[in-house]
This record gives sequence, C-alpha cells and structure tokens, in this order.
Amino acid sequence: MGNIYWNKLGLDQATNPDSSISIHILAIGDSWFHYIPCCLLTYIQNYISSLNIYALGANGLRSDGMEAYLQEVKDSLKTYRTIKVIAVSAGGNDFAGLGDLDKIILNSNCGSAGNIKGCYQQGQPNKLFREVIGHYRNLIDTVITTIKDTNRHIVIFVHNYDYPIPDGRFVQVLLKKIGPWLK
Repeated sequence: MGNIYWNKLGLDQATNPDSSISIHILAIGDSWFHYIPCCLLTYIQNYISSLNIYALGANGLRSDGMEAYLQEVKDSLKTYRTIKVIAVSAGGNDFAGLGDLDKIILNSNCGSAGNIKGCYQQGQPNKLFREVIGHYRNLIDTVITTIKDTNRHIVIFVHNYDYPIPDGRFVQVLLKKIGPWLK
C-alpha cells in the first residue's frame, strides 16, 4: 500500500536509516493536490494504491510560488530515482483568487467600456498569462536540467483552468464550506 507524504517532515519521519522509500509521483501545486482528504492525489492513490506520492505546495499556490520548491524538486529527483511522474497544478489563484481578477486584469470601472477589451488593464490578460507560463517553464526546465544526463524518462502532467464556471460555488469539505470559488 502506497502513501502520500504531504511535506518533507512527513517523508523524513517515514524514512529510517535501515530502509528507503520509493517515491513514484512528485506533485507540486495548489488545492488540486492539497485539499485534504479529498484532493486529486487521494483519488490517484486510491486508484493506484501501490504508489508513493510526495506532495509539495499548498492551497492557493500561485505560479510564482513554485519557485520556492525548485531546490526541493532537484533534490527529490536526485534522491528518488523512482520518480516517474511529476504532476503540476498552480496558477489559478494568479487570476481567480479573491481580489485578483479585479486588481490585476480588469479596470476599476468597466461601466463605460464599449467592449470586453475595454475592461482590461493595459496588456492584460496576456501579460499575466505570459508570467504564469514562464513559471511553468522554469519548473519544467529545472526538471529537464536535473535529469538530462541520467537516461531517465519522466512524464510531466500539468492542468489548466480552461472553461471554469464563475458561479460563486462553495467547496464542501466535511462539514465546512470553503469559498466562494471563482466568481
């Protein structure tokens, strides 16, 4: 039976000098990976229960927040040669978190705009999307640079926030409602 290690401390505590742990999936990201216990990693682990997953990140992780994990990604790739998959999910809160869309992308008053483009601040939303893409590229470049001379093959899965439904839904976690999400 595999495990999910939610942080370095948990992984270190599970490893003792007489044994080693194989990590199969390295996940870096936001709430898709960190809403405990009902996140995407939990479903993956339930479906393929023999895999060990090491999760880096936190709820609400912005794309630039992945920079803080780059050294840990390098170290993990060097330590756990059993990693075959890297899953990445970050950046939704770069534009969809509370107060982000209106502060970063939209003009403060769209009432006088003649069209949708008139509601955007200058250069947006393309400027923000280029920044998010740049952070993803930096992470992927780090992975490639770290393993390029090792003859390893690692699959990198990323997801995006295409076609979100901005209806202000809350997320139900046990007895607590969290949100609203994307309104």
